[in-house]
Amino acid sequence: MQPPGPYQQPYSPYGPTPYQAPPPKKSSNTIWIVLACVVAGSCAAVGGTCAYTMRSTGKNDSPQGVVIGIAIPEKAVAALRTAKVINPEERVLAYWDSTLSLDQSELGLVTNEAIIQRQDGRVDRVPYADVVSARFAEDAPLTQSLTVVAKDAHSMRIEIAVLNSGDAFCDAFEGAWKITNPSASVVRVKK
Repeated sequence: MQPPGPYQQPYSPYGPTPYQAPPPKKSSNTIWIVLACVVAGSCAAVGGTCAYTMRSTGKNDSPQGVVIGIAIPEKAVAALRTAKVINPEERVLAYWDSTLSLDQSELGLVTNEAIIQRQDGRVDRVPYADVVSARFAEDAPLTQSLTVVAKDAHSMRIEIAVLNSGDAFCDAFEGAWKITNPSASVVRVKK
């Protein structure tokens, strides 16, 4: 008589016995370790980004997203005056800094006198009296833009990420523009 094989029960005097099922395979913990590392790395990246943003916001006092009216820090307005982006008596009604570092190198402003865009070291300014038309649209899934056309066919386009209150920026612009031109209206396009 031969010894039982790995999947057989030993001989029984009561007759033949069915084969045993193979023993369960031991699962590897490697997949769980890799998954845990990926989750931990993702959490660290998100936490680091938040910490950097909070630290940089405290350093230069630039607000995040579109900021309206009195919520705009006076230090941010003072920095704009120092850089001669706005005139000494000009009031900022809406503010949008599109940089991650919030260093005011790329921004859009609605003031009581004009709409202003700062980008690549240049400042573009269109007084409300010169605005012929304006269009606010959702251009891509994550972008909204305000396009302003002046009398001399000069145009300005300010892009705002969707979750940053682009509608509030547009509303501030439209309100300031209507003071100069009461029949003015921004064309709003939804996709």
